[in-house]
Amino acid sequence: MKKVELVFVPSPGVGHLAATVEMAKLILIEMIDYQSQFYHEAPI
Repeated sequence: MKKVELVFVPSPGVGHLAATVEMAKLILIEMIDYQSQFYHEAPI
């Protein structure tokens, strides 16, 4: 099985971070073997 890696990069802002995390959970809940990374930068 091919390894899949998803990287989620939300827009600055707490609201976007929460929405991105929820979207990632919905996508990844169907996958058995997965790796995900979240990058979030503080707004300038």
